[in-house]
Order: sequence, then structure tokens, then C-alpha cells
Amino acid sequence: ASGLSQVATPLSYSTVETIDQNGVLTYELSSSPVGPAVVSLANEGDITVAGDVNVVALGTGSLDEGAGVAFVEGFDQSALGDDALATIDNSGSFNVLANVTVESDNVSTGVAIASGIDQSATGYATQATVVFANGTTTPTSFTGSATAVGSGTATLDNSGSISVIATVDSHGDQVPFAGAPASAVGQVAAGTHASVSIDNSGSIVAVGSLSSSGGTAFGGVGAIGFQQVDGADVGA
Repeated sequence: ASGLSQVATPLSYSTVETIDQNGVLTYELSSSPVGPAVVSLANEGDITVAGDVNVVALGTGSLDEGAGVAFVEGFDQSALGDDALATIDNSGSFNVLANVTVESDNVSTGVAIASGIDQSATGYATQATVVFANGTTTPTSFTGSATAVGSGTATLDNSGSISVIATVDSHGDQVPFAGAPASAVGQVAAGTHASVSIDNSGSIVAVGSLSSSGGTAFGGVGAIGFQQVDGADVGA
């Protein structure tokens, strides 16, 4: 299940194709921001994105298996421009719920993945060169690069509640497995100047919970409150 998505990418694309006297084909590919990119969300209400999976497998053969997977994304926000800005102001409630239940007479596998908010703000131009030798369809060489041309800023102001919860209940008479990773907030900014920030006066909760039972039981759980990455290329 996927909730909300915002993308702003004012880009100019260029493709130059050349063939030399030996029949070598070269492609020059590039993309460059041509203006600012702004994405913003102001939430004063309730937003809930949920995925629920319930699997029952009654077979007892060696290859019989009950498997259930729920991957729930709450909100993806991406800005790419010569001045990229991604902002969220949440004073309401934002809930992401992934729940999986698997019951099997043999092998049982249940995985619930919950991702809350992902913000990305980048100010980069890209270039790639692809070369094909005469008479070939597979590239003989590939080079690429990215150059910072503007700033990237990602901000989150939370005075409400953000809850990201992944739960799994897996039972298998032979081999049950359960996995429940949850991540509340991820922020990435990159460019000539990069900034990520969270101002939280409310609550941010990430919970991974599982139950795995049966013959030989396995389980893994992980919960991340927030991750922040910023990278500035001041030489651009």
C-alpha cells in the first residue's frame, strides 16, 4: 500500500548521438535543473495508510508454505532543482500500519514493512557517456558523473503525532519465520548547500513487533525513529 507522493523535478534533458569513421557509436546523456523545486505538505487532520494480510495454508506437503508480505509506504516527498525544498508541517495525526498474520501446517513466512515519511531534496545535474563498438549492442564503456548546481533543504515540523507500526504473527508447525522492520522518518539533502532538520514538539513513534511460533522458529525486528543524511559539494 502506498499513501501520498509529491515530486517536483524541473529538469532539462539532452541526448547527443555521434558515430565516428570507425563506426563507434557514442551517446552523451545529460539532465540539468532549470529552476527551483518545491514540495510541501501541511496536515491538520488525520492521514492513515494501512496494509493488512491474512494467510492460512493447510497443506502438509514438503513444498507447502504459507507466505504473507505487507509493504506500506506512508509519504514520499522528492524535490530536484537548482534550489530544492521539501517541507512538511504536521499538526494532525499521521499513521502507517502494516500487519501480517500467517498460519501454516508446514512452513510459515510473514514479513511486514512499514515506512513512514521519506524526504529528499537535491540540487544536482547528471551526465553519462555510453560507447558502443562497431556492430555491437552491448556497451563497451560507460562513464557518469553528478555535479552539484544548487542547494537542497528538507524540513519537518511536527506538533502532532507520527506513528509507524509493523506487526507480524507467524505460526508454522515446521519452520515459522517473521520479520517486522519499521522506520518513521528519513531525510536526505544534497547540493552546493545541504540542510536537514526536524522540529518535534509532538510524538514520533516507530514500532516493530512480531510473534513467531512453531517447530523451529525464527524472527527479526527493527525500528528506526529517524535518519538524516546531508551532503554538500562546495566545490561545484
